[in-house]
Amino acid sequence: MYKILLVSPNSEPFLTLRRALEEESFRVVAVSSAEEALEVFNRDFLDAVLVAKDDLSLEACREICEVVSTHSRLPVLVLVDHDEEATVVEILAAGADDVVEKTRTAEIVARLKKWLVRLNVPQPRVVRLPESNVEIDLTRRLVLRDGRRLQLSPTEERLLFYLAENVNVPLAHDQLLEHVWGHRDAQRQNLKLYVLYLRRKLEPDPDNPIYLRNIRRVGYALIGEAEETEASDEPATEPQTP
Repeated sequence: MYKILLVSPNSEPFLTLRRALEEESFRVVAVSSAEEALEVFNRDFLDAVLVAKDDLSLEACREICEVVSTHSRLPVLVLVDHDEEATVVEILAAGADDVVEKTRTAEIVARLKKWLVRLNVPQPRVVRLPESNVEIDLTRRLVLRDGRRLQLSPTEERLLFYLAENVNVPLAHDQLLEHVWGHRDAQRQNLKLYVLYLRRKLEPDPDNPIYLRNIRRVGYALIGEAEETEASDEPATEPQTP
């Protein structure tokens, strides 16, 4: 079942849309402000976001679009009263994937389905480390331990998520250096150092790693279980310290 976040201070006009979504087996979570929307985005597992622009300020709408598009692959559809060209252009520039008139319920549902199908690429949504309490949520770009968010530095995130997107596949040193640091001429010592940082956060025994493996004469591989199913619905609570 897809889980959709609907953001609108005024829920009354969207009762028809909500019923239509629920008839299509969507689960709808409704909030009334940008602050609530971002709280749910950081806490819950979602599949898409619908934002009623005319019931929010343009700044609030832009904030939601920018945060969601920057930190996830979730489609963001903005619902408007009228197709005002300047507003639509600004909303799309902020990171929205589509803009639809909010009265066109059938079209909203159809476009939402299209985006969900289009973004259903064959990569795991969640990677779990076997016999551990750690899961890597590729959609929300979160790492959870016992349902609590594990805090990573930006470099640690880039390295871990690249390994997780290629779970169980050995990645060469040069590949990792280019993806994480932007060029293959970066010092391999940097790579070794950040692998060590990640092992300290993920491994039961960092000196004898079982998840973040060194592949001799090649590079590194993350050993895990890729799942297409939803991540845990347990809320991600306060971040753990490094």
